[in-house]
Amino acid sequence: GKSAHGHALYMSPASPNKLWMAPHTNSFGYFDLGARTNHIVATGLSTGFVLGMTMSVDGAKMFMCGWGGLVEWTFATGSERIISTVGAVDIDLWPDVDGKKVLWNSWYDGGFPKLTCYENCGQVGETVRTWTEPNDNYGCWSPEGDKFLYMSGGHLIQHGCQSTTTIIPTTTATTTTTVTMT
Repeated sequence: GKSAHGHALYMSPASPNKLWMAPHTNSFGYFDLGARTNHIVATGLSTGFVLGMTMSVDGAKMFMCGWGGLVEWTFATGSERIISTVGAVDIDLWPDVDGKKVLWNSWYDGGFPKLTCYENCGQVGETVRTWTEPNDNYGCWSPEGDKFLYMSGGHLIQHGCQSTTTIIPTTTATTTTTVTMT
């Protein structure tokens, strides 16, 4: 079978004591840094090995990706929704595109990053945009939340975003973001 490339880790600024993780499995949970205890939230996810994760701004949902695609976990209902069955190793929140809620996701080693719709879509999982530069590995937002960075062909690619609010989760970010890509 396929092997995973590592553990998915995520820390939300809204919950700095929780280190969210998927330890080379199809399950996820968090390690409480203050209490030093493990908490399993779910097992048997459709992603196969979870390789990437990010959380909604309000903390109500966790988005994960892996060999089996992209899924959304809703904490209130304890349920999983499959967004796409196309594998990915990295996933990040992205500002709305034409009113559609989208996630940046990509494979590594020459895969082309894309934006996949998960809400307000014609069809859940539709590709809203595909980048023209292949991705070498993972991507991330700058600490200010105004630039998205990833490597392509050994070069750093930077996408600037002019936004009315940050998409990085905080305890106060609750407004809708309109964004212009440069």
